[in-house]
Amino acid sequence: MIVQIKSARLRHLIKVIFIAALMISFGTIIEGVVKARLPAWAVAEIAAAFPFAEIVFCASITGYFYSFAKLGAHDRGAIPMCWLLLFVNRLAALIPFCWLLLRYQQHLGLIATSAVVVDIVGTVALTYFGAVQLRKKVIDIMSRPVVITRWATEEDLDGVAVVDREVWGKVFATPKEQLRLRLQKEKTTAIALNEQGKVIAFCTILRFNEGELPGLTWNEITGHGSLSTHNPEGKWVYGTGLACTKKEGSQSEAADRLLDFLGFEMMISFTHGVVLGARIPGYHDYHRKNPGISPEEYVKIKHRGEVRDPELRFYDGFGLSSPSKPVIVPNYMDGADEKSEGYSALIWWKHPIMPWVSFPKLTRGEH
Repeated sequence: MIVQIKSARLRHLIKVIFIAALMISFGTIIEGVVKARLPAWAVAEIAAAFPFAEIVFCASITGYFYSFAKLGAHDRGAIPMCWLLLFVNRLAALIPFCWLLLRYQQHLGLIATSAVVVDIVGTVALTYFGAVQLRKKVIDIMSRPVVITRWATEEDLDGVAVVDREVWGKVFATPKEQLRLRLQKEKTTAIALNEQGKVIAFCTILRFNEGELPGLTWNEITGHGSLSTHNPEGKWVYGTGLACTKKEGSQSEAADRLLDFLGFEMMISFTHGVVLGARIPGYHDYHRKNPGISPEEYVKIKHRGEVRDPELRFYDGFGLSSPSKPVIVPNYMDGADEKSEGYSALIWWKHPIMPWVSFPKLTRGEH
């Protein structure tokens, strides 16, 4: 039986304490290895176990994302694959510690050996809680409507145009020829289809390298919607738009599946990260009650351990968050966005196996 902790702040605190304990024990293990004065070949053997484990760990995460993409289309064959990859992932984390315990326990001393055991127990605990979460997620996904995701081609033009017109209206809808130009650029538009093969959502992206974008507004970044700024060899991805139809009754699911699909594509292409401009629709009301608050301060505010703004909170669920120094763009979109007071916050996601990557310099003028 698992105790459900409702407070997000308390869950976060427990997670921090747990990770800190594992890191301290890991430091103790390293200290024990150093003090043991093992021969060079033994140290090399131990050192090699960690990168090997990291390779298995990263490969299993990539496969895990792919399995969830299959689950979105109700492919039941992906369920055992999810379970297998979860346990391979956790096994990879155990490899170095079990190796140490089996091969060098007699050299490490009591404290270092205890630290190895703590890390093993902690990893097993994480496996258990991960399995519980996976079971819930599989049940949840398989109970939702079928949504199939893939990259769009020119053959999908009519379906994409219908969704675009429904979401933005006739006045603000993208001209069909401009949509055609986007679809001609390979892997810039991802679509979600229902069980009957009808387009119910689409997401447009472009690739860029640091310092390549001409400005920070949506029109500057996208070349006024033409994606003329797209660089197929770019190491970064910019999310330029997400549109979901409301008629099919699976709007939230379509958005979820599209973001999962794009996350997987970014992982396997070793993209450094994803950046996009997000509305902050909660800012107007909050600013009216708190006149001194700036948009930079607002995006940092949390309520019960979660991001306060509803739009930012949605993206936070997919690992997209504001950089440590918030980047706020005034007049990001043409036309008034009263709820956001015209502001957008740039948010980002970085590749999980590239921890050294920092928020990119988008334009040439940035320092």
